[in-house]
Amino acid sequence: MCKIEKNIISKNSNGELSYCQNCKVFDLTFNNILIEMTPKEFVNFQKLVKNIDVEYWDSHFNRKYVKRNIPIVTCQQNLLLIFSFQELLSLKELIFSSKGNKLISSSNFYLSMN
Repeated sequence: MCKIEKNIISKNSNGELSYCQNCKVFDLTFNNILIEMTPKEFVNFQKLVKNIDVEYWDSHFNRKYVKRNIPIVTCQQNLLLIFSFQELLSLKELIFSSKGNKLISSSNFYLSMN
């Protein structure tokens, strides 16, 4: 993690998305998760989250027994991130622009900061 002050892109009660222009890295803090991503990795993460089939996962588990039932697969084989429907909405709120599911572009963000 860079010690230089980061530019906060979005923030809510579950976390924060920031960008360090010096390191060219996005930091996504969500509850007890911290993910550092290059701009390319961030765009791939956005696409992954956008394409989650919520209806499938919502019907796949009995929510009476399983609180978090929506998985996000990571590159590490033995690590899955799991979210409830509300947590997934909160995550989407952080990583997408306020205009629906429009992807936040790191190049647009960088240009708007100058």
